[in-house]
Amino acid sequence: DRAFYTGEFKVQEFRVPMMKAMIKGPTEKLVRPKSFVVDLIVNYLSGGPAGGLAVKVKTWFRDTYLGEFEGFEEYIFANGRLKEGKRKLASTRNYYEEESEETDSTNTVNSNIKSQDLSLDKLGSAKADIKDIPQKDNPQEVVTELEYRDPVGEIQTVSTTIPIYPGRYLVGLKSEGWAASKDGVKIFAAVVDNAGKPKAGVDVNIDLLGRKTITHRKRLVGGFYSYDSIEEVKKYVTFCKGKTDAK
Repeated sequence: DRAFYTGEFKVQEFRVPMMKAMIKGPTEKLVRPKSFVVDLIVNYLSGGPAGGLAVKVKTWFRDTYLGEFEGFEEYIFANGRLKEGKRKLASTRNYYEEESEETDSTNTVNSNIKSQDLSLDKLGSAKADIKDIPQKDNPQEVVTELEYRDPVGEIQTVSTTIPIYPGRYLVGLKSEGWAASKDGVKIFAAVVDNAGKPKAGVDVNIDLLGRKTITHRKRLVGGFYSYDSIEEVKKYVTFCKGKTDAK
């Protein structure tokens, strides 16, 4: 495990919590679900459930990446599908305009947060339905946050993240060396399940695509410049076909 030093802080006052909340997701791994249910539980630390307590559940989705699987440390798994065609990339402008674009991006994330108000039953539990899950070709996770008020009236929160997989099997690629040579390039493919275990006898096709970026510069008032770019992705040929072995 690696550790990164980012700063420090000092706790001068701490109040013992009066309640404990938990969010329990599905026990099975989620593969492109359309919806699923999470269990919400709130209890008093002094004993007994928080029956009838009003709570708020917030959820939002975000892309994530898979960690390294044992034996496949050099492979990149399920990082998304390349779509053929042309698309316009975001323009790069001066410092002040870039700052406003970052603010707009933050507002977009906040607008995707969904919330629902619920009341716990007499056992201090409730079920929340997670719906409208984006269907993507790359791994993602749903962040679920439970908000409630303790007996003092302060708002408390607890959250958890639940991974969502794009399929039952994950395809990974590894190239020999970081750059291609004139003589050729070697590509290795592997297929594992969501636990990172290799799967044998799976048909694999590797397509060769090219990606080209065209950029032109425009001069703006005040001596600044704007860079507009277009990206084109085109499939050239099916590189190879085959079946995975036991490794």
